[in-house]
Amino acid sequence: MKSIQRRLLITIVIGTVVLPLEFGAVVYAILYDVFRDDPSVHLWRIPLPLALTALAASLIMIALAVHFIRAGLEPLNRFSDDLRRIDAESLDQRIDTNALPAELQSIGKTINALLKRLELAFERERRTTGNIAHELRTPIAELRTLTEVAQRSPEDTALTRTAVTEANAIALQM
Repeated sequence: MKSIQRRLLITIVIGTVVLPLEFGAVVYAILYDVFRDDPSVHLWRIPLPLALTALAASLIMIALAVHFIRAGLEPLNRFSDDLRRIDAESLDQRIDTNALPAELQSIGKTINALLKRLELAFERERRTTGNIAHELRTPIAELRTLTEVAQRSPEDTALTRTAVTEANAIALQM
């Protein structure tokens, strides 16, 4: 794959070498045509064709520069699009660093390493959350059972006192 640097270099070469050479050839052709037919023609008649030629050459140069710069930056845009597609649910996806230009391969590898670390951290967090939820289910179920039993017999103060004491002990274990 062509590198971004090479593509931008092509743009610079076209802008600074090729188009000015063609512009010079056009100017020469205009001067030659003007002076070949009528040697008494003065240079004051040449500025309009010269200005129009310069304008046309400038527009061509701008259009080519825009085209090649866009083409040169296309791999960076694709790289950015690939990164946008990765979210918390797709951390297992990686960037294909072989498809990247040489300048972006190091960044792609670094981002892939970061995605791997994030994936492992998310897995740890999910496991920890699952373990905590599992560990809390039993004590919460015991607390619920104690409060339901105590609510069924509100007149039995000894039962209520025992339920509150056991609930406190369970809460302290958590």
